[in-house]
Amino acid sequence: MFHQESQWIIESLAPRTQTIRTAIDVGAGCERYANRLQNQSVYRFLAQHTIALSTLDNDPKSTCDYHHDIANGVDLSAVMPTFDLVLCTSVLEHVADIQQAKGNLIRMIRPGGYLLVTVPNRYPPHHKPIDNGYRPSSGELESLFEELSVLRSETIAPRRDKWFHWIIFPPGISSPRVTCALFKRRDEAEIRKR
Repeated sequence: MFHQESQWIIESLAPRTQTIRTAIDVGAGCERYANRLQNQSVYRFLAQHTIALSTLDNDPKSTCDYHHDIANGVDLSAVMPTFDLVLCTSVLEHVADIQQAKGNLIRMIRPGGYLLVTVPNRYPPHHKPIDNGYRPSSGELESLFEELSVLRSETIAPRRDKWFHWIIFPPGISSPRVTCALFKRRDEAEIRKR
């Protein structure tokens, strides 16, 4: 996660903290991920607003609260609770089945809750664990989650904040891009109105 990406997340969630009590970070992985400054800034923001954070990863050796693969063909609604906020940052480019992952992400959102997704738009393949090549524009990401209401969506151009970004994105030749989107799942009252 880039620094500007974490700031985008915080700015998007700030006006909505009164309605968020529980959150899950999907693909939270190892302690190395959790201890990155960018991730810590998001986690601190959630904690400052007394939002209980759970974590999910497919690696059973991780220290996460839940261990499931969101894209392996299993409907997780039978084994996972729902949350007011589902964070899915830099995960969709690493799943084997985007449609299966999408379905499980939506099922994890409480009615009236939020899904915040970030995906690289311009970034070289990074094969660990896998890289399926998914590099959506904001419109493509919005189309993927067409069942949800789009609250904010854009492709940002974060500054290079790690030493290796200067190698993979040479100045004047290339720069990173990240697509970010905040979605809302309709609550029961909104569904009945339609």
